[in-house]
Amino acid sequence: GETCLLTISNGTASGMVTEPATLGTNNAVTPTLTAWPNPNSGDRLMLNLADLPATVTTAGVEIYDLTGKRVAVRTLPVQEGGIVNANIELSLDRSGVYLMRVTAGEFVITERIVVQQ
Repeated sequence: GETCLLTISNGTASGMVTEPATLGTNNAVTPTLTAWPNPNSGDRLMLNLADLPATVTTAGVEIYDLTGKRVAVRTLPVQEGGIVNANIELSLDRSGVYLMRVTAGEFVITERIVVQQ
């Protein structure tokens, strides 16, 4: 398949995490994922996914604990213009590190979410 360049940062002082990625070689797109607050209290997570190709109609969000158990899963519609804005209820009852995997078409990113209760 096509190669993917992925850039990961530790976020900003505001607790927001923004992850750009470039897919493909011919028709490169640069979707951007922002999730906040991070760290959070485990009750809800705001998510913004932008600059998706017009062919992508849904985005999947899966959250896993560090044992690999999937603790949350959501399917979100992509709005006109290739944007996903969501307020996701989490109901995570334990402090710790979780992994969030977002899949939208060929775009896949895994992001660390910290829950502090």
